[in-house]
Amino acid sequence: MNNEKHKAKILVADDESEIRGILKDFFVQKKYEVDLAESGREAIDKLNAYKPDILLLDMNMPDMDGEEVLKYIDEHDLNVGVIIITAYPDYIKDKKLLGRAYDYIIKPFDLEYLNSTVITKVTLLRGD
Repeated sequence: MNNEKHKAKILVADDESEIRGILKDFFVQKKYEVDLAESGREAIDKLNAYKPDILLLDMNMPDMDGEEVLKYIDEHDLNVGVIIITAYPDYIKDKKLLGRAYDYIIKPFDLEYLNSTVITKVTLLRGD
């Protein structure tokens, strides 16, 4: 019997297809389950259907931005670890969004650092 814990399910919500592709390829190689959303509305749909452990959330998306997605997560008490991915760290600080997310990663990001952030958050969520 295999006692290895299952890797986390990750939802990548970013309007840039290149970013989504890079993150999916990277995390699939690390044996995570990965789903993608290209807008805030699609992210919310997938949060409810896919039930990821981790949401990698871009702040600047069409139709519904990351801040609105964070508000939805709070209002519906969804159990998901949010890591913001952004090119605008001052926006995160100005809006005080970090209190509603586990961490933020600045674009362009280091994939190994992002992976270690995901591992740390999954460990906290699971109480390992």
